[in-house]
Amino acid sequence: MTSVDHGPQGSGANVLGRRRFLGYVLAAPTLVAAAELGLSPRAEAVVPSPGCSTSTTC
Repeated sequence: MTSVDHGPQGSGANVLGRRRFLGYVLAAPTLVAAAELGLSPRAEAVVPSPGCSTSTTC
């Protein structure tokens, strides 16, 4: 197998390595599936609208 020159370490270049890229590729669908299956707690938020006070339900 041949070696590949990846440039000097710490050159300051923002390079996305193969291992990190594959980590993102594998992690993203896993997180989306977990969110869709309801494995994470559901966020409950109230959107304020004109004419509603904070102590009553509109």
